[in-house]
Amino acid sequence: MTNYEAFRERIDAVWKEYSCPEELRPKLEWSMRLTRASGKFKCFLSRKECRIILNHKALMAYGAERMMSTLNHELAHAILWAKHGYMGHGIRFKVLCSKLGGTMNTQMAGLAYKECADTRYLPRKSWAIYKCPCGAVIKRGRFYSYQQENDLVCIKCDRPLTSCGKFRERG
Repeated sequence: MTNYEAFRERIDAVWKEYSCPEELRPKLEWSMRLTRASGKFKCFLSRKECRIILNHKALMAYGAERMMSTLNHELAHAILWAKHGYMGHGIRFKVLCSKLGGTMNTQMAGLAYKECADTRYLPRKSWAIYKCPCGAVIKRGRFYSYQQENDLVCIKCDRPLTSCGKFRERG
């Protein structure tokens, strides 16, 4: 049995165990485009449809066991949405995620759910790069807003960062 089949079987088993509406069973997708998250739950209220999107890069980096925990996290979202219309990471979510064996980041898990905490994440790529004429380079996961840029200065030469050029790193 491939990893992919095991993931679909897990969705089926959990969906049946929690007696969720069959028409709202989430579809599983694998994405090479997810960069920040190991998984994502999306619901489309108008179509009464939901999807669980898992990061294929994270599967390759951390293996099926870690990604099964991510699937359980996303399943907790799906179950709460299908049964209660609830979205978010509140106490209901944390209880169900813990019960399913899902993972949460350490800040979300806190002390109450530390057995669910996981610190393994894919490294973020810097795509917003600010370069100053003095040679300083500031890399970020996103561009600063226009208002924030007006308040920023270069770390080395103390010139306003707005005088620095912005370049986008591809790859």
